Amino acid sequence: MPEGSRRILVWAVNYAPEPIGIAPLVTDACAWLAGRGHHVDVVTAFPNYPERRIRPGYEGALWRRETAGAVVVQRARLRVRPVEGFREKALYELTFAAASLPLALRRLRRADVVVAVVPTLLSSALATFLARRPRVVLWFQDLVLQGAAALDPPGPFARRLLRAGEAVERAAARAADRVVV
Repeated sequence: MPEGSRRILVWAVNYAPEPIGIAPLVTDACAWLAGRGHHVDVVTAFPNYPERRIRPGYEGALWRRETAGAVVVQRARLRVRPVEGFREKALYELTFAAASLPLALRRLRRADVVVAVVPTLLSSALATFLARRPRVVLWFQDLVLQGAAALDPPGPFARRLLRAGEAVERAAARAADRVVV
């Protein structure tokens, strides 16, 4: 690696080839960083947006490794459904965090910087609390919990989950070295 370059881990649920939403922003940022000599690893989900279905060619596997130019992309399966309410959004978050965690842990040890993209809240919080040596940047693209609650007004149990999630979100933001909005 060239002098002054960093090993950067980007942990984000959305990435190319997803054509809209957060994916183009994250994809362009990773390509830009790699183009400046940084080693960029991405941990992301199988492509599923905006259709909210795992794209053809990704069925049947738990993980998949790809390269996109100079960027190494590790993909993890997640649970996604065409209709998304509070419960489905919570399961989407949980399954992405669980399936992507082993991929991210292997890369955390070598990373100088971790960029955790919100959404998803769970993987971003894990990155913030697990990454002690590398610097952590929490990049907020969306307010996950508030968005999920707006989709499907939560009942009493979901409201408690929402408050707990908001506490985790605040703690992750306080623990991060940088917060980008």
